[in-house]
Amino acid sequence: MLDGAPMAFAKRTRDGRAERLAVLAHAGLARAQLEPHPFHSQDVARDDLLDAAAVALSARRIARGEALVLPDLPLLDPRGLRMEIVV
Repeated sequence: MLDGAPMAFAKRTRDGRAERLAVLAHAGLARAQLEPHPFHSQDVARDDLLDAAAVALSARRIARGEALVLPDLPLLDPRGLRMEIVV
């Protein structure tokens, strides 16, 4: 969503991390918040931090009323909950 196309590399590879850091920086997150990895790896995996950053950007779009809901008309699950993704 952030890059307009699927990522070319797996997120746990060096190239995948670099690719995602560039996309997150372009979206407005300060690279210094994510690199070098600010936590002990046994506490927070490097790729989990990137996932959290992407979720934060989705939350920002939701707060601004800019979120995209997929699909447009979500189905309901057996409990009546909407089966959708919001980005």
